[in-house]
Amino acid sequence: MEDFFSATGALRGNQGKWILNGAFYKADEYGYEAAAEYLTTEILRQSNMTDYAPYVIVPHGYSQAGIAKNCCMSPDFLALNPGCRELTLYEFLQSHLSEEQLEGLMEPHSKFHARHSLAETIAPVVELVESKTGLSDFGGYITAIMELDALTRNDDRHINNISLLQLPNGLWKTAPVFDNASGFGARDKDPTIGSVHGITVPWLFNEARYYKVGARPFSSSFEKQVKACRQLYGSRLQIKEDIDLTEAFARITETYGKAIAERMESVWNISKAKYSDLFVPRVTKRAYANDSVLTPSEEWAREHFNEIMMMQRDFL
Repeated sequence: MEDFFSATGALRGNQGKWILNGAFYKADEYGYEAAAEYLTTEILRQSNMTDYAPYVIVPHGYSQAGIAKNCCMSPDFLALNPGCRELTLYEFLQSHLSEEQLEGLMEPHSKFHARHSLAETIAPVVELVESKTGLSDFGGYITAIMELDALTRNDDRHINNISLLQLPNGLWKTAPVFDNASGFGARDKDPTIGSVHGITVPWLFNEARYYKVGARPFSSSFEKQVKACRQLYGSRLQIKEDIDLTEAFARITETYGKAIAERMESVWNISKAKYSDLFVPRVTKRAYANDSVLTPSEEWAREHFNEIMMMQRDFL
């Protein structure tokens, strides 16, 4: 078991994170973030999004003040892309825009947002990235992520959770999709007890609770973000309509208990009905052009997934 306080690597964000032996670990900080990462991975595994950070649950994978807690693990995609430089979307925009321009584009209550449609605020961001990097389908990348976040109800897609990679030869590619830890109500705290690990009213998601979850980064509405992106770049995400998450929910039940697994499944059931157009008999296209060959992180996931699953069992 890795001690959280002895782990190396100061990383962005509030969640406990560290890198060890080429793998990236994230701790359960507020609720059941590792379960959300894992379930999102299992959805992506049965979709047309091929470049993502694959997460697995590591039960009791770290200790904090002597208390064992769960975490999740994925390959460190920077280590698997030697010589690459990562820039978050925030860092990229900050290097090309003034603070006033950046705030105007990304602050929902800015004067720019008041005078322009949501599509008119998203398009300049995409156009700037594509013009400066040579990427041909950053709009498709953003659209697929917005569709995924709407499906999982991930409310933490700020622009430090979207990244670009600059290759050693100077060319650019989109980073694997990462940080889906706030989906499926993983950080939805009960205001009376300050924790998801208790009885809330309602504990399971109904539609009223589902629509109260706020989106990021362009709007607080998942539906408005998806609509605007699709208006600009078309629908991108495809998921197999016969998707089977039985083993994933069983794994979550085994690690977190039946109540949390059922809560996550209640979100999933509402999303499947609401976004039925994402589910297709057969995946027919990639979600977006990645402007690169098969990425090391994808190769790593394919080659080592069974090995990781064995590691998971060893922790039990």
